[in-house]
Amino acid sequence: MTIVGTIGRVAIVPIATERFTLQRSVAVLKADTSKIIPFYLVCALETSAVRSQLFEQAHGVAQKGIYLNDLKNIKIPLPPLEIQTQIAQACAAIETEVVTAQVTIEQAKTDIKLLFSNDKLALKKLEEVALRVSDQIDPNNFDGEINYIGLENIESQTGRLVADIRANYNQIKSAKTCFKINDVLYGKLRPNLNKVYLAKEEGICSTDILVFRFENECLAKYYAHYLLTDGFNKEVLQGVKGQQLPRTSWKHLSFIKVPYPNDLNTQQQLILLCQINWPIQKPGYHV
Repeated sequence: MTIVGTIGRVAIVPIATERFTLQRSVAVLKADTSKIIPFYLVCALETSAVRSQLFEQAHGVAQKGIYLNDLKNIKIPLPPLEIQTQIAQACAAIETEVVTAQVTIEQAKTDIKLLFSNDKLALKKLEEVALRVSDQIDPNNFDGEINYIGLENIESQTGRLVADIRANYNQIKSAKTCFKINDVLYGKLRPNLNKVYLAKEEGICSTDILVFRFENECLAKYYAHYLLTDGFNKEVLQGVKGQQLPRTSWKHLSFIKVPYPNDLNTQQQLILLCQINWPIQKPGYHV
């Protein structure tokens, strides 16, 4: 399990595996098979309840981490072995569906490339198609709860939100940027992690996240996908500044040229393909 940076990624080592070494950012968990099935342990660690605990125990600012002693105190559901087997089998079936879906994804990637190369797509600067949202609020002036998204809540490379984003205003320090449904959130700190999220709710976010607003929902969905592509990320990394805390800026991003679908029909075609091609990850299991 990863315990530094992107916390909570889990993998199981096959039995017939040669000896290997691990980075210090990876913890090795050995299952007591008299109490828990190894694959069930993987499934349990990927539940939303356990992931929330991991993020609550994490420390650090620029790069979150969790101490091994704190990891020991994480609570997981532990039904009888018979029930664990049933749950593990159900999770394995989901994994199989994910692998099968990759075939569809690869075909969609080919179709997208064909659309990108046709004359219905023009190249425009990002600032010509996206409005950078700069509206901010001071959480100290409000009471109650709000949706708050930090960089740690956006999973690298997937466009997926992780952990619970509900937070009390009194837990949030300093001014934060506001976002609305269908705004696209883009992590400017450590842009190599490629953190992009299409907002499905309203809320506020860290100032280490840029908020983009597009002309309509179709374009928002399209660019939420496009900003995750390797091609766009390479353009972003050319303008990164800072060694310890590398970051990009709107000044650099605004001049990057992106494909723009000239008509609504092309937009809709791209959205359909992008939805198919959206990185498919193992879901957060609910046990």
